[in-house]
Amino acid sequence: MTAVKLEGFDAVDRAFSKIPIEIRGSSLKAGLRKGGNKVKARAKQLVPPPGYPGDKPGFQALKDTISVEIRDYDNAMVAVTGPKRPAGHHGHLVEHGHMIVTHDGTNTGQAATPHPFLEPAAQQTKHEQRSAIVDGIKAAVRKATGQ
Repeated sequence: MTAVKLEGFDAVDRAFSKIPIEIRGSSLKAGLRKGGNKVKARAKQLVPPPGYPGDKPGFQALKDTISVEIRDYDNAMVAVTGPKRPAGHHGHLVEHGHMIVTHDGTNTGQAATPHPFLEPAAQQTKHEQRSAIVDGIKAAVRKATGQ
């Protein structure tokens, strides 16, 4: 997983001041999802095509499993973008490479070339994420306030 910390959201603070604290969470989730979708779209462009070494036959293409999930913790809310199970369970192997193993489980001693797609997607869309998060939160606030 790649973390991109975005700071300086004065516009978000101003928008949040217009709505009750009870609905700020859902507004933040809406904004985070929009930001996560920017990473998702770019990651889908960068992910290797089906058939890369380590691809699992019988599963969906890795590209089709990339999604955004919003996780809410005690002191933070984050958008997690990446492959979903079951087809996406091997996404980390693509990102970092892995040892090539034959069908009978024998290690060939050869490593597959890493095909990173998540970290570059996150870094390349950093500015778009910021705009999307702010726009998503502002839209959710407008909807909540009826403006």
